[in-house]
Amino acid sequence: MDELEILLTRIKTNDPDLTSLNLVHSRLETEQLRRLCHSFRSNHTIIDLNLSSNRMENEVTKALGESIKRNDTLEELRLNKNSITNEGARYLSSGLIVNKKLKLLKLNENEIGSEGIKYLSISLQRNNTLEELGLNENPINKMSIKLLSESIKSSKTLKTLTLEENQLSRDEMKILSFALIENESIVEMSLENNRIDDESVKYLSQALIRNSTLKDLSLNNNRIGNKGAKYLSQIFTKNKILLELKLNQNKIGTDGAKLLAEGISKNHPLHKLGLNGNPIKNGGIKYLVNALIKNTQLESLGLSGTKITNEGAKYVKLLLKNNHTLQVLKINNNKIGISGAKEIALGLAENHGLEVLALSGNQIKTEGFSSIAESLINNKTLKDIVLNGNQIDGKAMRDLHKLLKKNNVLRDLSLTGNKIGPKGMIQLQQALIANNSLEMIRLDWNKIGKMGVKHLCNGLVLNTKLKKLGLSGNKITTLGMGHLATALSTNCCLKKLALNGNNINDEGLKLLMMDGVKQNVSLTKLGLNGNKLTSKSLKWIVKALKVNSNLLEIWLDGNDIFDQNYGTEIERSLTINSLLKKGTKQLGNKDWENAKKTFEEIIELIPKGIKLELIKGGICFARQEFKRAIKHYTRYISIIKNNFRVFWIRGMCYDCMDNEDEATNDFETVIDLNPNFAEKKKLSGINYGEIVDDEAEGMSKSSSIDEKNKSTNEIDSNSGSGNDSDYDFSEEDNSKSDSEDENDNDGSINKNMNLEKENENNLNNNGNNRNNNNNNHNDNNDNNNEQNLNRHLDKKFFNKNYQNEKYQTNQALSLNNVNLRRSLELERGKKKEKGKGEEKETEKEKETEKEKEKEKEKEKEKEKEGGDENENEKEKEKESEKEKVNVNNNKESSTILIETENNNGAKKISNSESSQTNENHLNKETEENDEKESHLCVQCKKKAIYYCVECKVHFCEKHDKKIHRFGTLLNHKRILL
Repeated sequence: MDELEILLTRIKTNDPDLTSLNLVHSRLETEQLRRLCHSFRSNHTIIDLNLSSNRMENEVTKALGESIKRNDTLEELRLNKNSITNEGARYLSSGLIVNKKLKLLKLNENEIGSEGIKYLSISLQRNNTLEELGLNENPINKMSIKLLSESIKSSKTLKTLTLEENQLSRDEMKILSFALIENESIVEMSLENNRIDDESVKYLSQALIRNSTLKDLSLNNNRIGNKGAKYLSQIFTKNKILLELKLNQNKIGTDGAKLLAEGISKNHPLHKLGLNGNPIKNGGIKYLVNALIKNTQLESLGLSGTKITNEGAKYVKLLLKNNHTLQVLKINNNKIGISGAKEIALGLAENHGLEVLALSGNQIKTEGFSSIAESLINNKTLKDIVLNGNQIDGKAMRDLHKLLKKNNVLRDLSLTGNKIGPKGMIQLQQALIANNSLEMIRLDWNKIGKMGVKHLCNGLVLNTKLKKLGLSGNKITTLGMGHLATALSTNCCLKKLALNGNNINDEGLKLLMMDGVKQNVSLTKLGLNGNKLTSKSLKWIVKALKVNSNLLEIWLDGNDIFDQNYGTEIERSLTINSLLKKGTKQLGNKDWENAKKTFEEIIELIPKGIKLELIKGGICFARQEFKRAIKHYTRYISIIKNNFRVFWIRGMCYDCMDNEDEATNDFETVIDLNPNFAEKKKLSGINYGEIVDDEAEGMSKSSSIDEKNKSTNEIDSNSGSGNDSDYDFSEEDNSKSDSEDENDNDGSINKNMNLEKENENNLNNNGNNRNNNNNNHNDNNDNNNEQNLNRHLDKKFFNKNYQNEKYQTNQALSLNNVNLRRSLELERGKKKEKGKGEEKETEKEKETEKEKEKEKEKEKEKEKEGGDENENEKEKEKESEKEKVNVNNNKESSTILIETENNNGAKKISNSESSQTNENHLNKETEENDEKESHLCVQCKKKAIYYCVECKVHFCEKHDKKIHRFGTLLNHKRILL
């Protein structure tokens, strides 16, 4: 029984230990996901479910929607980055209408447009339990906001709404603001990273003046200027509900800060104000400080990156002296120097409320630090101070020693990126011995060296409070690792130690593990990323872990660890190590060849409730070797047994490949199963990837098609099939049993596979027909191309879920299809225009004939009434009749003229009226049919809504979105019918 079957069994049997399930990047196939979602119908234990980053097709969301209807325990559901479409949103919405338990729904970074928002809006109006909804990074437009606003107006339970990165501008904000006026439930709203300008803020502020519930509003990274600040200041005069306002990274200047200050000065109950990244300068600080002296409510103020200089630091001093309610002050990344630091120090000496002070990225240097340290000796409130990147050297540690010797309040001190050096550690050693309060100190990137570590470790031996120590990037050698090992063997309180980027080799790690970690009783996390460790290091890690029962995480990313000799050793150490009874273990590296044996043996030994993560770091080896090893990937990527899961995180360096093209083909998918590993990847810029073996992944024969035919397989087989009218917003039939549903779905899968084969044949025929068409310009080939293309496009559309490297072939194929259709439509249009021209000529002839017949009838009436007509008039009639016959014969008209003589010797012309009327009727019908066809969607033959001027084709709304969503097609001009 594989791991998925085990998990499904636990879900269906309501395992009481399974209350939370996280399957982010699970790499499950569509059918596996469908079965998984189907299993939640009968589950009554899972409360929190995360299925993000799984590429959920419509059939999967349909199964999940049905499960939501019947599930009565699930409270939190996260479906971010799943390429959920409008149809998928419809299935989920049908479940929301019935569900009475779900409180949180995250749909960020999907493809839900106005149609999908319509279904969600309807469900929100009927749902009475949902409290938090996330719709970040979806193609939301004005129509979507209009639909969503209707549900916001009537919602009584929704408390948190996030609409970040949705390109909301003035029109959308106007609609949303009117909805907020009527809403009585939303407490928190985030509108970060949109296009909100001053006019947008005008509408929003007018709404907030009337709103009585919103407490937290985030408008970071928008386009708000001084005028917008004016509108926001009006909120403070009438609204007493808003507690947090975030305006970071906008365009508010000195004048805007003045306007905001006027509102704050009226003692508005605002608790948190963020103005980081706004050019308010010294003048703006002046206005804000004057306001905050009167304000006794504000607790947190962010002024980082606001271009404050030493002059502005004087106003910060006044703020600290006179305001004792402010708890957090951040003024990082400004231009505060030594004199400015001294001003701030004077304020700190008299302050009795500040708990966190951040001054990173300034230029206070050693002299400025000394002033601040002296002012904090008698301070009884400041617990956390951050002074990274301030050019502080070792001399400042004397003042730090004095501070830590007398101050028993300070908990966290960060001095990363300064110039402390080894001499500064002598004073810090004495400070650590004397201090009984400091719990964390960050000394990363300070050029401490081996001698500095020696002094520091002398202090650690006697310190009984320090829990976190950062020593990354300090050039600690093998000798320095020996000093650390000695300290760890006796220290009983240090829990986290960071030694990243220290050029540590195998010998140094041996000293640390065997003489330090092996005897340590408190350390839980050890960071060794970016060193010079090889496979030999695993030997010492194994031996240490056999004895140490407290170490939970070892980080080894960015090392050169890959060997086939230590798989079994790691297994033994983990089975012996009692930490498996406690929590999570993260250990780096195990070879693929020994993975199978190791996993099979270790699974049976691991107790229930244990989670083990094996991280592979810094791998750089031959492509063929990786292909061979990856065969075990599918089977062992996520082993789930007795609540036990094993994750492999692969790293692959592209530099070892023969060329970049081969690397791109082999590593089609870049995956990140661990968020910390993902962050490291982003920061380092290293490319990581995987190769998926055909047999291991269960792929069909279609995966081995030649690269020439790859572009034709890029089209999704599911996105274009079926008619919208076949579905109702609510589910069709819920009477089927679970087994019947699964059988039906299996049948549909077989049909889809058959359709795939037909589609490949159709695509090949399309290619041949296009070549014949270009060479011969034959009408018959055009018709064949059109039929094949229609049949193909009705079933398949652009695949959203293929890899990024195949994206360009998708575009090329879509453009070729559109160009072919355009040429066919042009030829068809020319034929229609010719037919319409001939019909107009025949209509004109018919009108002249009718007029002449009327004249004849009038003349006959005159004869019957008794008058003899002149012979000249009869001759004119005969001549006109002959001319008429000649005209009709020359133009090849279908009308037949027959000459007859009456009793008086006069000739009479009778028209075959029946044939003429029939032909007129047929012409009208064909003209009407052509007009109807021209207004039908070229894909589904439904009523068209748009006409593309450049493609010269009609589309319904659904197919217009699918066709015009890539590359240059986005810019095509469409006309709304």
